[in-house]
Amino acid sequence: MNDDFADRMNAQRAILKQINEVAWPSEELFALSEDAIQRWASVNRLGMDDEVVRLAREAGDALLFLASASQEQVSPEYASHSTNVAAILARLRAKLASP
Repeated sequence: MNDDFADRMNAQRAILKQINEVAWPSEELFALSEDAIQRWASVNRLGMDDEVVRLAREAGDALLFLASASQEQVSPEYASHSTNVAAILARLRAKLASP
């Protein structure tokens, strides 16, 4: 159980680190909550349909699901969300590496 928590925290840190490697005009992204993402997108003048914004929201949603379901028995849906977080990080890396 502790490992699940540590894994979620490490995943969140990795996603935030990847996003924040870009020199955003106004501020870095500080969290993956919906409010934090909306604020970050707004101050950096990114549309909610921007791919990086969409990926950040997907990651936040997946991590929220994992946190909410962490006390339950591991289900196929939990495993799918866990795998999805890693895929989102890979997509972010690819997106942010391209000009």
